[in-house]
Amino acid sequence: MRTALDPTGEWMPAVLSAADKRLTEVRRHMPDAGALVISGDQNTARAYAKTLRELTGEAPTVVLSDEKAASKKIAKFSEGDSRWMVAVRMVSEGVDVPRLAVGVYATSA
Repeated sequence: MRTALDPTGEWMPAVLSAADKRLTEVRRHMPDAGALVISGDQNTARAYAKTLRELTGEAPTVVLSDEKAASKKIAKFSEGDSRWMVAVRMVSEGVDVPRLAVGVYATSA
């Protein structure tokens, strides 16, 4: 599983690219649609964010569980129109981001 989820491997960049293409399709009908990557750890989350930035030209919102402003970042993303959010242990049941339309669950947990 670690090999598949490796941000420097071949598979995850391909998955993120396909998910971003899907997000582009969804945004034709829902212009503020957003996407979420759930990552297993902070270093991998940052690497996924870097890949997404390279793919899209836009820096994703990165939400890490030990950040004081994590909840504010989620709220800002929820109210905005940016494309991607990458999170570690922050977006789960009870967190409402109505505009999320594409998800990538990139953790073995």
